[in-house]
Amino acid sequence: MSARAIGAYVFVLAGWLIASAEAVPLGIAVITALLFYAQGARMIWVEAKENQR
Repeated sequence: MSARAIGAYVFVLAGWLIASAEAVPLGIAVITALLFYAQGARMIWVEAKENQR
């Protein structure tokens, strides 16, 4: 697994952790989690596209 793929999964995990944190206001947690999920998903998609070549 490449460093980029590991970074993508770290983004997804961070999004999940932020969404599950009770100390963060719900609106901020949801927005931040969605941004982290989107970034992680984009990184995973780019990695998959490069592996197809």
